[in-house]
Amino acid sequence: MKKQLEKYSSPDEWLRFLNTASRVYQYSFDDQLMIYAQRPNAVGCTSFQTWKKTNHYVKQGTAGIALIHTVNGRKKLRYVYDYKDTGIVRGVPVTEVRKPYLWQIDEEDKKDVSDHLQRRYHIEGEEADLETLKTVKSGKDAFFPQSETLYTCVRDGKKLTVEPEELRSRPFVVFGMKACDVKGVAVLDKVFLADPVDTFYAARRDHGTIVAMACHEPEESCFCKVFGTDAADPEADADGKGIADVAAWMVEGSLYWKALTEKGEALTEAVKELLTPADGDQAKVDAEKEAIHNIVEKLPYTHLSLEGWDGNATDAKFNSPVWETLYKPCLACGTCTFVCPTCQCYDIKDYDTGHGVKRYRCWDSCMYSDFTMMAHGNNRTSQLQRFRQRFMHKLVYFPANNNGMYSCVGCGRCVEKCPSSLNIVKVIKAFEKHGGEK
Repeated sequence: MKKQLEKYSSPDEWLRFLNTASRVYQYSFDDQLMIYAQRPNAVGCTSFQTWKKTNHYVKQGTAGIALIHTVNGRKKLRYVYDYKDTGIVRGVPVTEVRKPYLWQIDEEDKKDVSDHLQRRYHIEGEEADLETLKTVKSGKDAFFPQSETLYTCVRDGKKLTVEPEELRSRPFVVFGMKACDVKGVAVLDKVFLADPVDTFYAARRDHGTIVAMACHEPEESCFCKVFGTDAADPEADADGKGIADVAAWMVEGSLYWKALTEKGEALTEAVKELLTPADGDQAKVDAEKEAIHNIVEKLPYTHLSLEGWDGNATDAKFNSPVWETLYKPCLACGTCTFVCPTCQCYDIKDYDTGHGVKRYRCWDSCMYSDFTMMAHGNNRTSQLQRFRQRFMHKLVYFPANNNGMYSCVGCGRCVEKCPSSLNIVKVIKAFEKHGGEK
């Protein structure tokens, strides 16, 4: 495999490989290398058995494309065949012949696709945006991706093997995470690092380094102080357990950097050529913190009261008539859960790749009607119940099971993104206005 990679070191050869890889995109990188090495003009590959199921036959004398896979710790070969090496079985109606989907990009669409990829993957040397206060999605995605493969089932004749997905093993850095999102990671840790430990999440936490940045100018939708988060000093969560590895402040065009953990020290050492000692500049950082605190105190939701919201309020809040009118504008779109830095619910699904099955998990939302759907149906049959569940979990159930820690960090994303303005602030205010459970 190493020799094969060296072969593609030239730009032209690499482009030719990518051209083939784009047609066999459902295969892993290693398999794509194997296919290109043996059949560089391949347009669509799958196993003999799959071709047979789609009423195709493999032409006599065709050499299969060998791929390496692991079975019980041992390397074995399995073979796939290209579409060009097949024919349609005679006498089979056209409607029963399944042709492979061969992707192509029309000439007039190439620029739009190219522009999108450049924006999506920050190509052409784009600089990091340090001015944006909050990203649309939180840094949660770095540790708990929106979707990820858990394992793959591969059928080779009558043999069926299960290949677990490799855990994250390369280090990475999440740069510029704000204090609210850092606190969000602390909430996720409570869920995924408790027994039984989620190994996929744990591997990302072990290899990820968080550089947290103070909020230079918090916005009106922010209410992080209500939940014990300090926008000016993202060094630790409310329990005193360090989550961020580096704390940073942008002051007068200069980035001030403070390592907090061993991982933070290691990153500091790796970028030391970019840093200079800031001896005597602590007063500037302190002034920046004070300025941020002054802004926070003036925000409209800073003094929101959580009185009555805790782990002991289950019956009172659950049975309150306030929910009856509060939920009605809800569209059940799930936007609030997808932008939230602490929502951790997911679904597990299977995907037929044509030569096996991938089992993956993806984010889910308690606002959806099929959330936690089981054989007998759903245990929450109305939107009122689903709406209530979301906020009861944030403000009652989670603190009841996690020593008082709320599952909201006050980032304000739901305030900004909910199309019906049914955010957590509105829920808390509605109960305050109606005297809670009265």
